[in-house]
Amino acid sequence: MKKTNSKVGAEPRIKRKFNRSEGFHVGVHRDEWGLFDSRSNPYCFVNGYFFTYGKWFIRNHTTLEDIKNCWDDYSYKGNIYNACFGIIDRKRKIAVINCNNCYSYALKRAVPDNYTILYVNEIRYFDITKNLHKLYTEHCKYLIDKFVNQYSDYYNVINNNRAKVIFKSKYLQDEIDDTKRRLDKISSEHNISRTKDLFAGKECFINVSKSWTSKYIKVKYPTINQIINDTIFTDEQKAYIEKCKFYSEYRKYGIIWKDIVTKTKEEIEDKVAEEEKAFKVRWDKAVKIGEENKRKAIEEANSEKTLEQFRNGDILHTYITFKYPRRGINLKYIGLIKLLEIEFLKIFNLN
Repeated sequence: MKKTNSKVGAEPRIKRKFNRSEGFHVGVHRDEWGLFDSRSNPYCFVNGYFFTYGKWFIRNHTTLEDIKNCWDDYSYKGNIYNACFGIIDRKRKIAVINCNNCYSYALKRAVPDNYTILYVNEIRYFDITKNLHKLYTEHCKYLIDKFVNQYSDYYNVINNNRAKVIFKSKYLQDEIDDTKRRLDKISSEHNISRTKDLFAGKECFINVSKSWTSKYIKVKYPTINQIINDTIFTDEQKAYIEKCKFYSEYRKYGIIWKDIVTKTKEEIEDKVAEEEKAFKVRWDKAVKIGEENKRKAIEEANSEKTLEQFRNGDILHTYITFKYPRRGINLKYIGLIKLLEIEFLKIFNLN
């Protein structure tokens, strides 16, 4: 720890208060205690254990023994372990991070590259880094919870008859595939049960709203086998999900849900192809009109009338506007620049 200057004859004082980013690096790399003092979001650390508490907590808990003795005690944030958002085990080079915290990303950034970072939903056990089976079980629970939230659109269309839209994203699909691979690898390497309900019957509330408001539905957590083998939904539910995917992709072409139910996939694709062809014709026509509007606007900007308006102060802006397909486009005032060059030459008799 950095020692600060003190009066002659007094012992050097050790720095204990840090700014927000400095505290993470000190807490990760040193077996000391310290804190970031803030009115809104303080945090403190004790030998690699990080808590969302301020001065009142660190005042009486400066050793690991103090932390261990009060681990299950109750505070205004619940039990003490509810406020723990990170454990750094320098001996085993493991970093356990609670994902449900505003400081999770900042702590991850401070962890060295050669450490194994494991996210969990809560740090329930004090010495969790000493029991790898228990640690990776908690990490699998985090992955299952993450997977359920990634599948929020699928759960929404199954549980709500009015919901038909599934938002497709290549990035999201890559995330889902990565979660499946990690669950498969971790469960086999650390002998974690694939058929057991790791949440012991606990249900999950997932947010299915795409707006500023929140809308939650309650679903049951799947097992690892159900995720890996893709058996969360029945065959009938999977067929319905595929219809919703198809509807979500083609609804922008005027396809309604009744078409999905009454028409075949080939008929809908033919209708969409005709619509795209007709749209291309309309678009090309609109582009030609836009180019003509652009040419007329530039000619008008190069006219003597525009120069006279500029001399009188009637024109102060440096752009022109003309109608173009779907939106107006502002161009630099090319014609006005040429007129200004002519005016400059006239003033200095250079023309």
